[in-house]
Amino acid sequence: MVYAMDTEVTCKIFSDERSRESDLVTNELKKLEKKLSRFVKKSEVCKINSNAGKKPVKVSRDTFELLAESKRYSELSGGLFDISIAPLMNLWDYKNSLSVPENDRIEKTVSLVNYMDLILNERKQTVMLRKPGQAIDLGAIGKGFAADRCTALLKNKGIDSAFISIGGSVSLIGRKPGGSLWSVGIRHPRKTGELIGVLQSESKHIVTSGDYERFFIDENGKCWHHILNPKTGYPMNSGIASVTVVAHSAVQADALSTIIFLSGIGEVHRYIEQFADIQIIIIDEKLNIYITQGLKDFFSSVQNSEICIIGGRKDDEKN
Repeated sequence: MVYAMDTEVTCKIFSDERSRESDLVTNELKKLEKKLSRFVKKSEVCKINSNAGKKPVKVSRDTFELLAESKRYSELSGGLFDISIAPLMNLWDYKNSLSVPENDRIEKTVSLVNYMDLILNERKQTVMLRKPGQAIDLGAIGKGFAADRCTALLKNKGIDSAFISIGGSVSLIGRKPGGSLWSVGIRHPRKTGELIGVLQSESKHIVTSGDYERFFIDENGKCWHHILNPKTGYPMNSGIASVTVVAHSAVQADALSTIIFLSGIGEVHRYIEQFADIQIIIIDEKLNIYITQGLKDFFSSVQNSEICIIGGRKDDEKN
């Protein structure tokens, strides 16, 4: 296990050269972190943030492509997905704070959050934030981008069986060496260290967004999680405890898990129809379990809870 992309990373690579190939994954993650993390002082994202409202910043193709993709997901979600949310994340400060920011500070900070203020110049490959004080946070999509790059790297080396976990987001290459499907646990959102279900899968990216990942409990005993509504500045109360998205693209799974969490279960059919290849597991606040049709034969509840099918189309060949 190593630490990269601001999280724990675990790799299981089945190859005669697995040690060398594991190093390739680690080096790739650290290289991307130096471009994409807002917490790395000389990263490209840090330079964009420090020059907000001042001047455009020339960036690498990797960074430009990810920011352009992020903006497309912002448009798709009507602004619920917004990487310019960093000022709000700083205000809530989930790593250190135990209290809710004052409402007037939240309202003032919300005015800085607007994905349309992210100016991308493809010809010059530059990026600029329109207003001083604005900042980018790629926490809802950056790990997915890194996972896609790492799995592509391993496949190019001829690896046909591997498991990569980046902060709990899982990427699978092929099947297990014996030919069986991988078993991926889905965390119980209310019981630390326990699972609520198990998913059998192969050659997919599996990403979960949950209200239990980062939070604090205030002096009144109320829990405040880290998935913020960029339009209100407060944690989103969508009735969902966790969303898991299974997809061929980790970027897609990463972004959509956040978007669906923010949108609520009533909007999930919209994304099922728009992204035919994805499958979804939703745990609501009452611990009801909802899955798309394509996971019917591949997901099981650990506690034998009733599972509701929420639509989509079954595709045995892809699951």
